Amino acid sequence: MSRLPVVLLLAPLVFPALAAAQPAAQPAPGPAPARVTEMNFTDGDQVDGARQTPAESLTQGRAAHLRHSLIVLRESFRPELLASVEQL
Repeated sequence: MSRLPVVLLLAPLVFPALAAAQPAAQPAPGPAPARVTEMNFTDGDQVDGARQTPAESLTQGRAAHLRHSLIVLRESFRPELLASVEQL
């Protein structure tokens, strides 16, 4: 038996083990992002603000139409059955 089939059978088992043996990558150290913004208001401060809204206005479209099915469900197929029996 040649070595090529043995190598091909063992390769999928060896390569994941090599990847697992490598140390995990450490993130680059850097300044931590500021997560807290502190605002101090005293009694004499006046805070003015406006609500943010979209620049467009909303319009109403047409109301949804009720669609009726064009398929009529029959309760009995007796007339068609009798007609097919009479043709025999």
